[in-house]
Amino acid sequence: MSLTSSTLSLDGYIQERRDDLYNSGNRGHESSSDFVNKRRRRWTPQKYQSLDNLAARSLGQVRNFGSIEGIHDASWYFCKKPAVWKAYGKFVKGAWRKSRAKLMMQTRKAEELELRERSALIQMSSVKALLTKDKEIMRSQTAELSAMTRSLRALENECGSLKELNLVRRAEVQNTHEEVNRLNDTLSNGKLALVTATKSELNELERIVAEKEKKRVKYSTEIGIKKLKIEELKKETASNYQTIEKMQNDIEKLDVKIYRLREKVLEAEIRCKNLEGLVEQRVDEKYMLSKDLSEVREANQKVDAEVISLQVKLLDQDMRVVELDKLLKMQSEELASLQMGLVRSPGSKWDKLICGVWAASFALQLVKAVDRRWP
Repeated sequence: MSLTSSTLSLDGYIQERRDDLYNSGNRGHESSSDFVNKRRRRWTPQKYQSLDNLAARSLGQVRNFGSIEGIHDASWYFCKKPAVWKAYGKFVKGAWRKSRAKLMMQTRKAEELELRERSALIQMSSVKALLTKDKEIMRSQTAELSAMTRSLRALENECGSLKELNLVRRAEVQNTHEEVNRLNDTLSNGKLALVTATKSELNELERIVAEKEKKRVKYSTEIGIKKLKIEELKKETASNYQTIEKMQNDIEKLDVKIYRLREKVLEAEIRCKNLEGLVEQRVDEKYMLSKDLSEVREANQKVDAEVISLQVKLLDQDMRVVELDKLLKMQSEELASLQMGLVRSPGSKWDKLICGVWAASFALQLVKAVDRRWP
């Protein structure tokens, strides 16, 4: 494909050169060689590529359609047989058309593979973007879940501390009840002892009873306050239990969402792996096609070089034929002038014999030169 412009320019130059040479020659008397040269001049060799049997060409089994080699050895056959030359040109044209069609098909396949590869890359980028978004959502949800778990742990710790405080308060209430019972027992015992006790003992007992009564009132007020606190703590624990249940439900919902997101991530990873496999396969196919294309280009370059060399050799042969035609014309004119001189000025028989022998030897030398230059 790299020698197209140079080949076309060389073909144009060859055609112009041939036209000049043939215009300068004499067209009045055409021989068989002139007819063959005209038939050859009508077909200008163009650039032909060969893509047939690529495997065989890579192994070196097919070379230049199997017929370009050896054309110089059988050039006399092509020159004397214009029909063979025309058939050879048709064969080369058909082979070039087939190779051109195959090359276009391979380029189309390569373009289709490139488009598929681009679409696969676009799909991979979109899937990666979706994966990054899903990962960001999972990170935010995991952060929220961790914050909720921390708050749940703090509430559980607070609930445990409240339970411990409730147990302590219950123990204190039990102790106060026991002390009140003990005081009541002592009071009843003291009332029984007042009957027999003296006034001083009675006063002492009344003082003790008053103190105990004060303590009982004090303890009863404290017990009431503690009971109110216990009721408040019970209400708080009930509300905390409700919030804990709500948080547990939210955690279960988040677990379900996380499971679904993990399933989506696994599906996306499987798709990515499949797409990577397809991309690798397309890359391998593209590499093989590029390798075949490079081989075809090398083969085309070789064929171009051979066609150019053939065109140069044909131009050289045409120039030689024109020179020989000119030389033959000049020699024939000289021979005709000599013959006319012999006819006009008849001399001795010896002179006529010498001129005839000289003309015959000159014609023989001319025929030998023609045979040597155009085998």
